Amino acid sequence: MIKYANPKPTEGINIGHYRSGREFFVLGASLMVLVGLVLALVFKFGEWVAPHIPFAWEKRLEEPFVNTFKNDKAAYPTINAALQAMADRLSAEMNLADDVRITVRLVDDDTVNALATIGGNIFIYRGLLERLQSEEGLAMVLAHEIAHVKHRDVLAALGSGVLVSIASSFVLGDAGGVGDLLGHETLLAMLHFSRAKEKRADLDAMRAVVGMYGHGGGAVDLFKVFQDAERDAGNKRKTELFTSHPLTPNRLKDLHALAGAQGWSMDGPRSILPRAFSQP
Repeated sequence: MIKYANPKPTEGINIGHYRSGREFFVLGASLMVLVGLVLALVFKFGEWVAPHIPFAWEKRLEEPFVNTFKNDKAAYPTINAALQAMADRLSAEMNLADDVRITVRLVDDDTVNALATIGGNIFIYRGLLERLQSEEGLAMVLAHEIAHVKHRDVLAALGSGVLVSIASSFVLGDAGGVGDLLGHETLLAMLHFSRAKEKRADLDAMRAVVGMYGHGGGAVDLFKVFQDAERDAGNKRKTELFTSHPLTPNRLKDLHALAGAQGWSMDGPRSILPRAFSQP
């Protein structure tokens, strides 16, 4: 007679011999690496495709982005008209594509800054305009921002999500969704350009300013304004000051090097800003 037995399983027989905390850490780290790789690929895609997006498509998205800035074009007609006239002169020096149109607006804020955004729109803050003493210095900052528009740096900085939205808006006719998601602070945070792009914009701006005035003194004037403003800010909380233009000691040095190579002077007669640029 055969007897069968059903022994009780050993306690803990189905529990694996590993540390759950370590396993969680490995999975989490792997996920972070994967997300990083995906984001890098998306960024590279944005960098590659931005220059190929028709400017007319980009213009379809401009309104929500423009509305994130505190500006009232009707309140400063003289200043805005003067800024626009200078931008038009600089655009002619910078060989923009035929369909690219630059629009300049004053932002009524004491921040010392200027930036370019979607659709060829350039914003110069009252705080910067009030500090500039020469027409050449103002021309330099406007030309720098025009250069970012020329090279489509704004689209690349805002990322592939915006590029996809441009395509969808062209197909579906709805351009408001993405811009509504980006408030003023968010947009400023996203508009960081690489050191190489800042250098390229500086060099393009320098060429345009020298073409208009015969020397690069405007660059010296502009950087002095930024250096003074940075000193005045001291150890205060870093707000919007220079958020879109990381300053480095080498930028002016690079411009001097370019001037030396081209035989340009970095000094010359300055023109005082016309009264049209004064706040009413």
